[in-house]
Amino acid sequence: MPNASRTSEKRIQIVSVEGEDYEKIAAAFCGFDLLYRRRIDELEVPALMRGVSWEQYEALLDALPERYLRQAYYRGTLELREKTMWQQHTKSLIDQFIGAAALEFGIRMASLGSTTRTKKALQCGIEPDESYYFAHERAARWDCDIGPEDGPPPDLVVETDFHHAELDRLIVLRLLEVPEVWKYDGTWLTFHQLSANNNYEVSERSLWFPFLAPQDVQPFLENEATRDDNARTRAFLKHARRQRKQARQD
Repeated sequence: MPNASRTSEKRIQIVSVEGEDYEKIAAAFCGFDLLYRRRIDELEVPALMRGVSWEQYEALLDALPERYLRQAYYRGTLELREKTMWQQHTKSLIDQFIGAAALEFGIRMASLGSTTRTKKALQCGIEPDESYYFAHERAARWDCDIGPEDGPPPDLVVETDFHHAELDRLIVLRLLEVPEVWKYDGTWLTFHQLSANNNYEVSERSLWFPFLAPQDVQPFLENEATRDDNARTRAFLKHARRQRKQARQD
C-alpha cells in the first residue's frame, strides 16, 4: 500500500505519457500513489512527494525529458505544480516584456525557457517558468547540448506562484546561485537578488534592467479586457523608455 504520509492530497495530471515511459516511472516510484490511465495515456501523481531519492528524481526527468512539469526538488522533497491558463498566460507575458525590452535597449540575451537545472552535490533541481542568460548569453547560445548540471546558472529566472507552493523554490534557486528572480504571485511582482552572503534580498531595481522596478512591470500584468498582449507590450515599452530616460538624467 502507498504511504499516504509521504504525499499530498492534491494531485497533478501529466498527459501524453506513453506506456513504456510509465513503466519506467512506476518502477522507480514503487510505493508512491501513482495512477495511470492507459486508454488516454494520462499519469496522475501526488503534487508533493517526500522521501524521493535523487535516483528517483532523475528517473522521472529521464522518462519525461521534454515535458514541462513545473517541478522542483530539494533534499528528498519533490513538488510538481499545476499549469493553469492564467499562470501560463502570465509567464508568457512577462517573457514577452523581457524579450521586447532586451531588443529595444540592445541588451544581449539568450532565453532558455523552462530548461531544468540541477545540482546533484546539493541534492536540488528545478524547472523554472522562464530563464535567461545575460552575462553568459554567448555560452548559452553556443553550447546547445548543455546538460542540467553543466555551465553557469541562468542570470535571471521568472517564477509565477499563484497557489503558494509548499516547497520554497527560492531555496533551490539560491543553491543553484541564480543572481536574480522575478516572482509574481498573481497580485504582486517582486525582484529578488543574491546578496554577498548568498541569500535572496528583495530589490527595488532589476540587476539586468536597472531602470526597471517591480512597479514598472506589474500594472501591465493585470487582467485587462481592452488590450491584447501586443498592446500591453507596446504600452510597457513606452513606459520603460521613459524610465530609462529618467534614470540616465538622474
